[in-house]
Amino acid sequence: SFVFPLEVKPGSTTYFLRIRSEGSLVVPLKVWGLKAFEHMRNTTLPLIWMHYGLMLALFFYNLFLFISTREKSFLYVAIFIIGVTLFAMANNGLAAQYLWPSSTWWGNICHPFFVFFAMIGILLFTREFLSLRLVLKKLDTFIFLFTCITIGCLFTPFLLQYYYATQLSVLMAAIGSISVIVVGIIAQIKKIREAIFYNIATFSFVVGTLLLGLRSFGVLSDNFFTAWGYQLGSSAMIVLFSLGIADKVNTWRRDKERALSQLATSEARYRTLVENAHDGIILVQDWKIVFTNTAFARMLGYSVDELEGMQLKQIIAGTPLGNEVIVQYQNRLNGGDAKLQYEAQLKRKTGNIIDVLISAQLVLLDGIPTSVAIITDISALKEAYDTIQHQYEEIQSQYEELEAMNEEMVRTHYDLTEATHKLEEESERLHATLRSIYDGVVATDLHGTIILANDKAEKLAGTSSKEIIGKPFNSVFTFNYVTTKEEFKNPVNEILRYGELDTSGFALTFKSHDKDVVVELSGAPIYVEGNIIGTVIVMHDITGQYWLEKEIQKISKLESLSILAGGIAHDFNNLLTSIIGNLSILKVKLSNNQIYQKYIERIENAAQRAADLTKQLLTFSKGGEPIKEVTSLEQVIRETAQFALSGSSVRCNYEIQPDLWNCEVDVGQMSQVFHNLILNAVQSMPHGGIITIKASNVTYDGSGQKPLLPGNYVIITIKDEGVGIPKENLSRIFDPFFTTKERGSGLGLATSFSIIKRHGGHIEVHSETGKGSEFIIYLHATEKKENITKGAIAPFTSPGGRVLLMDDDFTIYEVASHMLDIYGFKVDWVDTGEKAIEKYKESLAKSSPYDVIIMDLTVPGSMGGVQAVREILEINPHAKVIVSSGYSNDPVMSHYKEYGFRGVIAKPYKIEEIIKVINEVISQED
Repeated sequence: SFVFPLEVKPGSTTYFLRIRSEGSLVVPLKVWGLKAFEHMRNTTLPLIWMHYGLMLALFFYNLFLFISTREKSFLYVAIFIIGVTLFAMANNGLAAQYLWPSSTWWGNICHPFFVFFAMIGILLFTREFLSLRLVLKKLDTFIFLFTCITIGCLFTPFLLQYYYATQLSVLMAAIGSISVIVVGIIAQIKKIREAIFYNIATFSFVVGTLLLGLRSFGVLSDNFFTAWGYQLGSSAMIVLFSLGIADKVNTWRRDKERALSQLATSEARYRTLVENAHDGIILVQDWKIVFTNTAFARMLGYSVDELEGMQLKQIIAGTPLGNEVIVQYQNRLNGGDAKLQYEAQLKRKTGNIIDVLISAQLVLLDGIPTSVAIITDISALKEAYDTIQHQYEEIQSQYEELEAMNEEMVRTHYDLTEATHKLEEESERLHATLRSIYDGVVATDLHGTIILANDKAEKLAGTSSKEIIGKPFNSVFTFNYVTTKEEFKNPVNEILRYGELDTSGFALTFKSHDKDVVVELSGAPIYVEGNIIGTVIVMHDITGQYWLEKEIQKISKLESLSILAGGIAHDFNNLLTSIIGNLSILKVKLSNNQIYQKYIERIENAAQRAADLTKQLLTFSKGGEPIKEVTSLEQVIRETAQFALSGSSVRCNYEIQPDLWNCEVDVGQMSQVFHNLILNAVQSMPHGGIITIKASNVTYDGSGQKPLLPGNYVIITIKDEGVGIPKENLSRIFDPFFTTKERGSGLGLATSFSIIKRHGGHIEVHSETGKGSEFIIYLHATEKKENITKGAIAPFTSPGGRVLLMDDDFTIYEVASHMLDIYGFKVDWVDTGEKAIEKYKESLAKSSPYDVIIMDLTVPGSMGGVQAVREILEINPHAKVIVSSGYSNDPVMSHYKEYGFRGVIAKPYKIEEIIKVINEVISQED
């Protein structure tokens, strides 16, 4: 406060006072007489110095406590005291008067500086005093970040104008006040003991600071509360903080004393337990005894002080049992296989050896591997054992004397002992054998009651041996024939009647854990001294083997059919080539005669159906492979279903996913699969019904029990409402020639099964008699796009040229030469690959090579197309060779380019098909 002496002259006088400040300023103008001024000063200054004296005392008090206890809360309170005290002195002018009377610059900027300094102290104190890091981590992070910002603001008075620095300090003080109040309230809600002192103290200080702030902004007038509220609030806050810290320290001290008391009690209990234990207890570190109880010292004749610090090897006897201590301790240190309890020998102080039983365990004490051992003196027990042994020897001697007197009795006793021993051995061998046998073994008495069962028999029965022993065999195990489902006779009666049992010629089944288990039975009577006392029955689980053999039989049937199909299809396709080829020639020759054209088309359709039949047979051809192309199955499904359902009373519902994935399939073969399954469904519903065909995308992760690799698949489901398939026939429906229809061939489902397998897919069936059947097909999906130009036929041209045809069937030459002659080609014919090579060499020698060579894939007894094309390409790498075969599904036909061919044509073929292939090959660049 500024004081100016005024000399008042008589009369009216006007004084002008100019006041300028860069911050807020309250100007409480008062005029005092000299006595009034002295009275005011004598009244105010003692209060001011009492306040600063209290703050100074509290500062040194907290600083001393920090040095004594190292509790950081006292340090942070001391920092806060410095900040608020210097701010108060700067605010009421005493700092400028007594501390820096010559530094006007510092006296101006110290106000905001000490505000930030005091805030740093209170924020640090808040984190430490309320232990925010442990109980309120999110608030602790906020207070930490706010503290860092405040530290940054500490330098703003030196960088910014006084006005902005002052406004920033007031703003930060307001935010800080709100923050500490909120933190205190939350801490109070969390029932933190220190929060009571904290909240009362912060409330007192905030009220005083608020009064000062409102006075600084001119909201409140200058009075006792606005002038002294800050000093009173800060004093109360410091006192309460000091009391709170003292209470916290006292609480810690009481908790520590309580913990130390409990620790001392616990330690006393354990020490009492160890010291009064009957057995010896020692701790060994690095082969040195670091602790022993009184019992062990008394055991060896040493004092406790003598034993502690002694090497372990000094008390070990030089015997094999003594060396066992060294071996076990070494193994335990090295992490090896050490016994938890073992017998050993130790050496007493007198040199005597005592027998002991040692129980040891390796633990970590202060990070050091330590062996804790409990040692029991068994010398007395060993002596008693020796005494008993000696007495036994004396008794044995007397017994031998008696034995000499009654040799026959001794011999009888010996025989009985031997018999008992052998019986025990045989019993143990029997139990060991039964436990190790994979088959289920059951023994019964003459009445069929179970008296013994091994582990496998328990598993088959689905219960423990205690539950089945004592029960009749036939009540626990009931067998049926796999094929006829008839019940098998009681095995016990069969053994007793015929003297043996062996069902290896036929399989039996019974329920185990709700699953069908296939077994073979063998059995025999149990004889004792020539008399039958019971039976033993062995159940050999052949479930996996049985179904594996069924699969092998199914595959064998398919392989046999494939051999037959390959031969028939090849010859039949050659015949069809002649028929269809000649029909094509007639069609061209009689193109203007519509009447003959109609007849020719009918014959062609019949021949084409015959060609489709050969495709079914070729499906089973060994080594046959579908000629795949990328296609959408939706069109194939709809066209095939429409054709198969024509003329029937059956309706079809389609549930096909709009964005169905493409598949790489042989369209003809896949149409055949759908046709077979839809036709079977129609035939199962003679009075009409509904067939539901679904197609959708699915990603298989491999977790199921299906023989498929993980990946993307298209699932096609064909479901009918027909009579269904009997359960006993479900396992045979895909067998070749198996049919339940009067006119069925038994090839439809077998063909479908083979096609799906050759496409790398899977087919399964679910059916229930009277409720219809459902066939589910899985096919690999592809990301390739469908070729939208497929099926487009290039316009026929007549370039003419020379063609060499190699085929073992002369009729093929006849029809092919006539077809090609129409378009101006001259055809030469040979019947073997060797002749084709010679013929081609001759054409090259005459400088008139063939434009195209057409080769049959297989020639019985001679060189076929694959070997011949290899040799021709060695002669002329630019030779244009087309492969042709009645085995349209042969791998060479699918991958003809890999073998050197330029084109491929399957028998039978029409004139437009062969001309199209020849044109494409001739137009290819070399």
